[in-house]
Amino acid sequence: MSRNLYHSPEAFLISGYLQGEKTLRELYLIQHHVMMAHVHLTHYLHQTKPQCQMGGMLAHALVYPATCKPRDILCAQQLDEFLNQNLLRAYAGEGYSPEVMHFVAAEGFDDIYRPEDLALMATVKVDYLAFSYYASRTLNSDAIPPGTAVNNYMLFGNQDNPFLKATEWNCRLIRWASGRSSLVTITIGACRCSRLKTASG
Repeated sequence: MSRNLYHSPEAFLISGYLQGEKTLRELYLIQHHVMMAHVHLTHYLHQTKPQCQMGGMLAHALVYPATCKPRDILCAQQLDEFLNQNLLRAYAGEGYSPEVMHFVAAEGFDDIYRPEDLALMATVKVDYLAFSYYASRTLNSDAIPPGTAVNNYMLFGNQDNPFLKATEWNCRLIRWASGRSSLVTITIGACRCSRLKTASG
């Protein structure tokens, strides 16, 4: 399963979370624990079975600004950084995004990220990337309340793209060929690790 889903509110549905207040701190704790499970398993596999490969998956739903308003553009960029680029950096052995870690420090979540965890992350790279692409969405920043964490932007600002037809599940698809090629370009461009391969799924 894609690790970036664990950095969105959906994490509380898919992580085995049983009870609590579903706080932002808990969301970041879930995300980091899931990532560290992946890191430890990848490290173990590379050490014990070097002929085997471990991949990382990104569930990439392209989110575009709803308009050309600067704040729509900024919020869409922030969402991409927190949910997509952050994960790609981690997969490539670069650690978490500096923008994400700046937010972590500002929120007082530093204690979640142990130095030994971050040190191990820096030594582990996946051998290939897999991604799934279902639909694109747009983000209307006017609907996002002040002070909302980036991880929760889509709870408020998610907006259907009126220029795309909806499927029976209300997914608004870009033509698969162009959507897929854009996603591959974005993914490869974001990963600075030349040994990564990509596989679409």
